Amino acid sequence: MILRTFKKSYLPQYFFLLLLSALLWAGAFISPPLAAAADNAYLHPGYTALLNILGDNPYILVSAAMLVMLASALVFNFTLEKNGLSGANSLIPAMIFILVSGLFPSLQTLHQAVVPGFFIIIVLHHVFDILTEEEPYPKVFNAGFYIAISSLFYFPSIVFILFVWFTFIVYRLYSWREWVILVFGFLTPYVLLWGYFFWTDELTMACSAYGEYFRPKTRYDFGAALTLLNYFSVGLAVLLFIRGFFVQLVSMQENVISVRKRFWAMILFFFISLASFVFSGSLAQFHVIFIQIAAAMIIQGFMYNLSRYFLTELMLWLLVVLMAANNFYVAFRGL
Repeated sequence: MILRTFKKSYLPQYFFLLLLSALLWAGAFISPPLAAAADNAYLHPGYTALLNILGDNPYILVSAAMLVMLASALVFNFTLEKNGLSGANSLIPAMIFILVSGLFPSLQTLHQAVVPGFFIIIVLHHVFDILTEEEPYPKVFNAGFYIAISSLFYFPSIVFILFVWFTFIVYRLYSWREWVILVFGFLTPYVLLWGYFFWTDELTMACSAYGEYFRPKTRYDFGAALTLLNYFSVGLAVLLFIRGFFVQLVSMQENVISVRKRFWAMILFFFISLASFVFSGSLAQFHVIFIQIAAAMIIQGFMYNLSRYFLTELMLWLLVVLMAANNFYVAFRGL
């Protein structure tokens, strides 16, 4: 039922997508999670500015986060469909993205990595496009630029420069131009930011903040308390991820070489997200959003061409029920 519904992309399917989002986010509107303030305004100036604009009303912050999540789901869907990584005219990627994004109720507010998640999906869009461009310099510059914009909201997302560089190796792009242009794209927003800090006589304090970030810190501190239902839903999502990975790996030789290379780029993205999560310290509870993006890419990949739906449908329905029950339980427990 779920897969058959979202296998198409018409107006009713978009309505059901909103309905699914409302179900999974209803708990956040009943008892809104607290949005975390930026730990350092110099490291996260975009996030600090956004909170100053929106204020501290928790319902506004939850609404803004849900809108960003929906926009991210649609861009995610478009990116995978355009690059042959999902079925044509399907909303399955968006549906899986919404499911995976709702796993942790404490993250259903405007935390530091919500907006960066959107920009990193745009980075993925440009990185996938690089493969088919004869002169991909604008796409490479844009990838670096959007990583920098993402890092203005959540500084640890600079790690995805490594993802783009490693993807160059997968794509066999060894020309120095792409590697240097990526750095220029990344530095462009920071030149403007540091110019602003210099103009306001805050450059020394900003440099101290960046220096403090790169000092050794405690590894991995997820922070968010998980319920028993949380563990079951995460475990089910992991099972779907493992199944999606192996099904796509087995069928990979049937795909054209460009799709195979993009698949390996997705795997790279997953491992870089996972490795950086381990070293994200006190920010780990926010950094998990990048793992969710990677997991959604892998999970959705095998669902469009399924010949037998029963087992996958059962797992998806169970996941929806577990997540909805958990999110409502957390909401009413917080009242």
